[in-house]
Amino acid sequence: MSGLRDALKATVSRIGRDDVPVDVQAAEYIATFRQWLEDEGLVVVPREATQEMTGAVLEPGELRWKVMKMYAAMIAAAPTQPGEK
Repeated sequence: MSGLRDALKATVSRIGRDDVPVDVQAAEYIATFRQWLEDEGLVVVPREATQEMTGAVLEPGELRWKVMKMYAAMIAAAPTQPGEK
C-alpha cells in the first residue's frame, strides 16, 4: 500500500487555502481517500453483515446466522494495519 499520506498532502497543498469553503475541502479529501481505496483495490465494508448482504448470498435452505457467522469470521481475519498478515 502506498501513498495515502502523500495523496492527502497533495490535496492539502492544492486546496488548503482560507478562501476555499470547508465543505469543498472536505469533499476533496473524501474524493482523495476514495481514489486511494480504488487504486489499492480496497473497499470499506461494515463490521457486521446486514440482512440485505446475507440475503444476497443465501442459498436455498441455508440459515442466515451461518452466513452472518462466516462474514464475521472473514472480517475478524482481515488485517487491520497496512502490511499486517
